[in-house]
Amino acid sequence: MGRYRRSELRRRTIPQQGHFQAQQGRTECGTRAGTCTEYVTIAGFENLTVKSTTGATLVQPSVVPKNLYSVALVHIIASRSVTVEGLNFTSDASKPPAVLIEKGSTNVLLHNLNIVGGVVGIFAAQTSEVWIAGVTVKNSGWAYVFAVDGSNVHVENCLLEDSTGTTWHEGIGSEGSPVYVSRTTIRNMQVGLGSSFGGSIGVEDFNSYSPFGGVSDVVIDNPAGLNYSGVQVDSSSTAFVSSGKLRILNAGQPWGAGVTVSASSSFWASNNLVISGSRGHGIYVTGNSHA
Repeated sequence: MGRYRRSELRRRTIPQQGHFQAQQGRTECGTRAGTCTEYVTIAGFENLTVKSTTGATLVQPSVVPKNLYSVALVHIIASRSVTVEGLNFTSDASKPPAVLIEKGSTNVLLHNLNIVGGVVGIFAAQTSEVWIAGVTVKNSGWAYVFAVDGSNVHVENCLLEDSTGTTWHEGIGSEGSPVYVSRTTIRNMQVGLGSSFGGSIGVEDFNSYSPFGGVSDVVIDNPAGLNYSGVQVDSSSTAFVSSGKLRILNAGQPWGAGVTVSASSSFWASNNLVISGSRGHGIYVTGNSHA
């Protein structure tokens, strides 16, 4: 599927006024005024780095397909060992995902990206493996990072933040997929961490692609007061706090909670869980669930 020799695809760099496209065995670099208004597809590649050293920006095209999940500003399909680094993404909340990784892509690293908008900020599907490090996602449509179909996702040293004051927003979501979170701040979401339909979310301490320092905990902060649950676990799913520390601030509504566990699900933590200023319950467990 469009595979080049490793020596040919070791690294490609996007200049400040440039664009990059890799699709079905074809690559091209060109010149635009600091931005690219196009969909970029990376299909069937191995050992490819797409890097901007000066902050090039991908902008959502005006033509949007009826199926929002059929394209993305960067769409990675059936590829291995792909790094996307240093790019900015600009879209709005009703448009396709900023980054979509699917069809068994493995060893995908998203590093030092700034994403604004997209119906989903980063979407991992179909047993893909993704590491997200040093990424900022703001004002996406509903999920900021979302994993489905048995995909394996690590999130470290990231900021996920909504400033629109609207609903519904989920910071990190998992359906039938393991997701691990470290040293990350999630702010002003209706659900900070959401595990459902057999999903699993774990708070651990790792820094594989980020330097030591900065935020050492996973923080779910809700200064806007629109949160329902800091952590929501339902439909036979799990969430846990292991080697990392989770702080949930100002969570819930009078009927909400810092942690909600329902529908045959489970949650476990020890003294590395702090719930402060909850507007409702601290931990609410119902429906044959365990905590």
